[in-house]
Amino acid sequence: MQGGLAQALDYSTVPLDYALLARTVGLGRTMRWLPVAGGTQQVYDPGPYRALGVVPLAGATGPARAAGAARPSRAVGARRPGVRTRTAGASTTAAQVGPTSSVAVRASAPAARAAAAALAATAALPAALVGGGGEGTAWAVNGPKVAGGGSMLAGEAPVPAPLPSAWYQVAISAPRYDVTGVSLPGLPGVVIGHNENISWSLGGTEDQSALYYVEKTSPSRPGRYFWRGRWRPMRQLRYAIPVRGERTRYLTVQLTVHGPVLTRAGETVSVDWIGSAGSPDVAVLAGLGAAGSFTQFERALAGWHSPAQTFVYADKRGNIGAVTAGYYPVVRRGDPWMLMPGTGPDDIAGVIPYAALPRSFDPPGHVIAVAGQRPVTAAYPYYIGTTASDRDAYHSAGRVYAMLAKRSRLRPPDLAALQTSHGDEVAASVVPRLLAALRGAALTPAEQQAASALRGWNHSMDGQSAAAGIWAAFWPAYVSATFGPWWHAAAWSGQAGLGGQLSGLGLARALEHWTVADPSNPAFAPPGQPAGTAASVMRAAFGSAVARLRVRLGGAPASWSLDRTLSGSATTTSAALVPVLRHDGISPVPAGDRPWRIGQAAHVGLLGGLAGQTWRMIVRLGGGAPARTGRAAVWAEGIYPGGQSENPASPWYASMTGRWRSGGYLQMASAGVAAAGQIRWVLVP
Repeated sequence: MQGGLAQALDYSTVPLDYALLARTVGLGRTMRWLPVAGGTQQVYDPGPYRALGVVPLAGATGPARAAGAARPSRAVGARRPGVRTRTAGASTTAAQVGPTSSVAVRASAPAARAAAAALAATAALPAALVGGGGEGTAWAVNGPKVAGGGSMLAGEAPVPAPLPSAWYQVAISAPRYDVTGVSLPGLPGVVIGHNENISWSLGGTEDQSALYYVEKTSPSRPGRYFWRGRWRPMRQLRYAIPVRGERTRYLTVQLTVHGPVLTRAGETVSVDWIGSAGSPDVAVLAGLGAAGSFTQFERALAGWHSPAQTFVYADKRGNIGAVTAGYYPVVRRGDPWMLMPGTGPDDIAGVIPYAALPRSFDPPGHVIAVAGQRPVTAAYPYYIGTTASDRDAYHSAGRVYAMLAKRSRLRPPDLAALQTSHGDEVAASVVPRLLAALRGAALTPAEQQAASALRGWNHSMDGQSAAAGIWAAFWPAYVSATFGPWWHAAAWSGQAGLGGQLSGLGLARALEHWTVADPSNPAFAPPGQPAGTAASVMRAAFGSAVARLRVRLGGAPASWSLDRTLSGSATTTSAALVPVLRHDGISPVPAGDRPWRIGQAAHVGLLGGLAGQTWRMIVRLGGGAPARTGRAAVWAEGIYPGGQSENPASPWYASMTGRWRSGGYLQMASAGVAAAGQIRWVLVP
């Protein structure tokens, strides 16, 4: 289970994406569109930071382990001189993005063909197995933000959970150990939950755990590659795959010191994924369940290796905190966001020391919000990823900070209202610009009616909202109208399907930034096209979206609800990643029947589907929290879709789905009550 969890949440194809994009639009433009660090994300750790060198990876595979990591003579991993981080839309020259000796390799046509082939193979895997997991969000508040004092924590689980939910509730009681929350199959412990003193939840974080290498090979030396001064044989692993009712299939995987060879199309490309090093998660979870303070919480997380996650914390003394834990690979030279030469100098040297990883404790604003955003400023001395690695593509953390900054004396229902919000912050920033662009334009009657529906809209993605349906059609049309001409202008054969392969990048975030702050960005003037602006492209995209909705849905724009617009794109799957059996209350799933995760609308528009079903939890500790066990002032509620049974014939298979969809919660029994066999559900009005 640990390997699957790490793969779903931690494995990424960022260097392959950059190689493909650099060949299509040029290396300089690629770095302007997707710089190393953007300036619009809400960090939770503002510094100051310490450069503590690098920690070798003992006992695992890969060059940093197999050949012994070099002794750090300086702050290994510190950002190299000349690499500057910029906001989206700022310039970065070729001299600032890496040594010229490897630029030709990384942006070459063979490298791009190899990247396209590797991306196509990755995309062919079942959904949610690679980089397809929900990223998770978690917020903690304390001090004057909490009515009656103490602290509160709200979290949404970071794992895509089909029906029945992959999450299931558990409670563990032993001498000096009482913990309750949710776990995953194969993990004998509580992953997210609380004990008598603390609570915790998980959120995604910016990271890049997979590095890709162009291996030096030669037709005259088949089965060999050049590394550290000499030719070496590739290892071969042969897997036998039994197939029911058919003959056994065999798969041969070739390995270099970096890892498995993904493709030989154009170039021989291998991947060194830090997640393959494994992680003692069970021991870490046991330590979290036994922790009674932030110091003990930090100490327990020191052993967590993958997937890299941010653990958000609150305790009954009124403290809150966050710790990002996991392996972050460090290289001595080269740009890890690009394909790197596999001859040795660009190998992984180790990982960022745990003591140097981002963290926060009792910040002065009394709020910590984690939603997969970059956790640190550009002053952080280590590379942790680029704007394409940033999982908070639509500024969810910033929206939470902005909303909670205005509030005080919060209670659990206030966090529940935010957690189940249908609001879309991308629409809130872009729709006013769209309406301004349409003002005075020659619109068809249908376009006029659609624009009228958007005026006065509160940007809530409700299933019956016509404005929400129109927005959900407009946004992907706008993304396509902006970047599509660049793909079509690419002068190499690998550009086919490029839009789909690159849709997971931060290009949509860059487009939002240009629309609001840089409407004359050169991105709106692709090769062979007349010069454009955000306004002109929005007008064209709006017309295209309305025309498609008229053909597909018919009727007046007032009838184009979000449920109708997304009909067919919102699917519910089983744990085997196939459509579920029909069951009362769970199939089909209207788009508006589920709480709209912050920023999810843009994801739906860009990626064509809803986020996975997940666990929601709110915990209040200390202060005015009612003591339910008589031993600790802890009050907690949570819910996930489906039920505790995995049998579709059971009444407990979908028993909580309706309440989950409507934004409801159920009280979490304490571990002590569960151990005594007295657990029972109590509905929370």
